[in-house]
Amino acid sequence: MGKLDDAIKLYREAADADSENTERLARRGLARALSWDGRHSESIKEYRILLARDPKNYELQLALAEVLAWDNRLKKAEAEYKKVLRDHPNDIRALREKDRILSWRGHHR
Repeated sequence: MGKLDDAIKLYREAADADSENTERLARRGLARALSWDGRHSESIKEYRILLARDPKNYELQLALAEVLAWDNRLKKAEAEYKKVLRDHPNDIRALREKDRILSWRGHHR
């Protein structure tokens, strides 16, 4: 078992904790570890659970968009970046990544 597998196991256990704060932090770490392990669908599921509870969380929105792009779900990733840009229209990271996705899809601004 590798270090990421160990981390994923621990995050899953902590995500089942009674404390809402512990569960939220563990689920966020789990989503990140799953994405780094190439388990994008599982990571996306975890990010969606977190965003259902905190839909305007900027960092979670960006992380979800990033994993969607890694999973080649470019239209969905673009939509997530657009959500970020509605609340943060000058966000350089979201603008850059959205433009990158448009380029990958053969579209230009």
